[in-house]
Amino acid sequence: AVVSTQSTGITRFLTLFFAILTSITLLQQFSSSFQMIKIIDNFNTPLYNFFVLPLILISGSMFTLFLGEQITNNGVGNGTSLIIFSGIASKIPSTFINAYNEIVGSSSSSSSLIGHMNYLFYVLSFLILIYIISVVYKAERVIPIQNTGSGMTINSGDMARLPIKLNPGGVMPVIFSLMLISLPLQIVQFFDHQNEGRI
Repeated sequence: AVVSTQSTGITRFLTLFFAILTSITLLQQFSSSFQMIKIIDNFNTPLYNFFVLPLILISGSMFTLFLGEQITNNGVGNGTSLIIFSGIASKIPSTFINAYNEIVGSSSSSSSLIGHMNYLFYVLSFLILIYIISVVYKAERVIPIQNTGSGMTINSGDMARLPIKLNPGGVMPVIFSLMLISLPLQIVQFFDHQNEGRI
């Protein structure tokens, strides 16, 4: 119980740290590079830009963490993984539609067949990749355990077995590694984008 409590505390602290860093860098990136955030002049202050807006994003991150913990505690499954999966699954229809428009698009009748074949190959590649990931995720090696004390077990079917998963961490190590890889890019967003030679 103590180890579980410490692990939960570390998870919350890391979530808060990355939420603060990500919120500030995203706001810097969207407001300066992409001009996606238009702030009213009366609210265009350092307090608003570096406290109020990041606080909104951080609150959303911590609420998502709370939902994940509640899902896990109620025995539905791994809450964090389910939330991440729901976000990915919600984008699958639009991803296939965009891929169809990009691959097939407004092709002429002569190249329409080739475009549809390329799109079919794209869908099959996607399904094969999902299958491979599922096989690796569920793969495990079962090690028989020979009990001692009451006599040696001759029948292998009567032996206790210890299943060891090939990938016990699941998808979380991949997500965490992608977060670390994107960290330098987020730090770069703090610098002046007008002087490209500095970046």
